[in-house]
Formats: sequence, C-alpha cells, structure tokens
Amino acid sequence: MQTRNSFLTMAALTAALLLGLAAMPDGAQARGAKLVYIQDFVMEEGFPATDTVGKDIKNLLVEVFQAKTSYEITEDQTVEAVLEEEQRAQGLNKCSDEACMRALMERIDSELMVYGRVKKVDGKFHITAKMLDRSTGVARLSRIRTLKFKYEDMFERAIRALGLYLVSGDNDAVEKFNEKVNDREENEELILKTSEIENKMQEKRLQAEKKVREAAEEWKTSMLSRSPQLRVGYGALVTTKEPEFDKYYKDRSAYFVDLIVRMNTRVEAVPKYDMYYRLFYKGMRMSDSSVEGGIMFEDPVTKGKADMYGADWGLRVRWGTYFMMTSFDFYVLGAVRGQYYREEAPDPLDAKKTLKIELYSIGGYGGAGVEVAFFKNLGFFVEFNTGYTPVGDKKANLEGNQLYCGVTLRSDYTSLGCM
Repeated sequence: MQTRNSFLTMAALTAALLLGLAAMPDGAQARGAKLVYIQDFVMEEGFPATDTVGKDIKNLLVEVFQAKTSYEITEDQTVEAVLEEEQRAQGLNKCSDEACMRALMERIDSELMVYGRVKKVDGKFHITAKMLDRSTGVARLSRIRTLKFKYEDMFERAIRALGLYLVSGDNDAVEKFNEKVNDREENEELILKTSEIENKMQEKRLQAEKKVREAAEEWKTSMLSRSPQLRVGYGALVTTKEPEFDKYYKDRSAYFVDLIVRMNTRVEAVPKYDMYYRLFYKGMRMSDSSVEGGIMFEDPVTKGKADMYGADWGLRVRWGTYFMMTSFDFYVLGAVRGQYYREEAPDPLDAKKTLKIELYSIGGYGGAGVEVAFFKNLGFFVEFNTGYTPVGDKKANLEGNQLYCGVTLRSDYTSLGCM
C-alpha cells in the first residue's frame, strides 16, 4: 500500500514539472538565457543625419552578444510600439536618457539593456557604451566604458572590444584595443617627428644648395666681369726666320709686358675686343763652339750678342667661356711693331775693339692664345705668334716664331666705350 502511494506521488510531481516546462518560452526552456535589448546608439556631433553609424554599432554589439549562449536578443519589432508609447509618456523625441531606459526595460521585461552615444570631434571617434542590469529586480547601471580613437579602420575592432567588456565585464579586450591605438599614435608621432626632422634637414640641404648656387653664380659673375689688363710673358720658344742667324745665336730669350685696354661696354658681348700696348725685349747670344770658323752674311763670325727692344700696338679679339669655376678666353691678335736692333761683337782684325751695329725697323706679327683664370685677379696664358720685321740692308727677318707663357693680372671690367 505504501509503495503504491509513493508511486502516485512521483507521477504527480513529474506531470506538474512537464506542465511547467511546457508553459515556459522556447528559448528560456532551451537555455535559461538572459533577455537583452540593444538600442541604436544616439548620434551626436560630427555625423550627418543620414549616417547609419548608430545602427552599425548596435548590429556589431548584437553579433557579440549572440556569440554567447547565455543571452537572448529582444527584436526591434517587439520594442517599437512600447518605445513610442514611453517616449510620448515622457515627452521625449528619443528615449536616450537613463530614466527612459529604466522604464522601457520594465515595460518589455528585459533583464539587460545596452545603449550609448557616438560623436566625432576633431576627427576622433568618442563612443560611450552603457549597460543597465535589472536581474536583481532594480535596474542599475552595471557597466560603462568610453573609447576614443581616430582610425576609421579600427572602428569595428573598437565596437567588438566594447561588446566583450559588456558581456563579460573583463577589461582585457578594451585595454588591448587602447594599447593598439596608443602604439599606432606613438608610431605616427614618431613618423611625424622623423618626417619633421627630415623636412628640416631637407630644408637645410636646400638652403645650403641655394647658398652654393648663389655663391657659384656670384663667383661666375665676378670672374666674367673681370678681364686681362696687365700681362707679363716669357719666351719659352724664340726663333728667327734666318737659318744662319739661328745657327750661331744659340742662346735666345724674350720677355714682354702688355697693357690691355678693353673696347666693349658690355660684359656679355661676344666676341670682345681689346686694344693693347706691348713693350718687349729679345736677347740672343753666341756660344764659343758655334762661332769657330763661322761665316754669317759673308762676314767672319766672332762671338757677339744681339739685343732687340721695341713697342707694339695691336688689337685682340676674344671669345670667352666659363667651366668648372674657371674662366677661359681664346683670342687672336695682330700688331704693328717698332723695333730697335743692336748687335755687338769683337773686331776680328783687332780684338781690343768692339764692333757695334744699331738698326731701326718696322714690322708686324699675328698670333693666337688662350688665357685661363682660376682666380678673380690672376690668370695664366700661352701665346704663339709669328711675323715679319726686316733688319738691315739685307732685310733679315729676325721676327720668327715665338711661344710665350706668362701671368695675367685681371681687373674689373671697364672700357673705352667704343663698342
């Protein structure tokens, strides 16, 4: 009898339990999940009215909560009518403050409610998420967090980090996100500083290059604005057009000094014309070996010497160029020459006596040369010339070929103003 009564009692309890489970909602019966309502985030400054950023945040948070089996999301259709009534009751355009949220939670019988705000200030997102918890019977603000960042490509990551915090209360995801933002900002700041340093260095390089160019241009101008005014030359090669004369006068030397007057008024003129005056000296000496038994111009040769002094007046035509901080002038010239010739030699009939010959002549010559200036006031030149200056009754041409080299003194460009 007692056994039968126990069996009847167990059957009654089982039936009651099954009836209770049948009366529960399907989701709650399946897993006993907490009911969560997630509202569109309120958009504040920095977004156009048509922007969907508030809804995008909500949708991302829904995904995070749905990934957890302990939560069930309240659909918008269930809440819309109640929400409109609550907004009308509180005289609000939008239910976004905490009082309205608490009232809404009670009306829809939600245990959790997630809501928040989003704005964009100075290009930076400010997203604040809040969660109300009514599981103890009284709605209270259980979680709140704000994320600030400026990177569009980190938007979804930020919302998911907020979602994980709201779901679990664990700050790890938010802290990791903030670390990523800080690292990126520090890297950008470092890159910016590096870029600023590089820009400053580049600016200094450009300034230095500009100064170099200006200095080079100034140097070029100063070089081209100067030209030869005084030249001193030495004969590296001196000959005559008389083979017999060259045969005996083995030791030959020559020197000259030029005074140059510029004729162009413009420094840029091409070509340039110069007038010059030249004073020259040529010395020729016989050696002991060369005179032994010699005959020159039908006269026996005795060891003698010949000196030539003179003055030239001539014109030069110059073509200038500038290369590698150096000025180059190529020129041709032509001049008329007045020459005094004096020859002395022992009398072959009376060694105590000296024979002397003095002759005057007029001739001319032409030539070409190049002047190179490495410095403003100093240059060097090489010149070749040849000509005809007859001497004596036999019209001996003692002009010959000359190769001169020497030093040029340069001065500021002044001219006669002829051209």
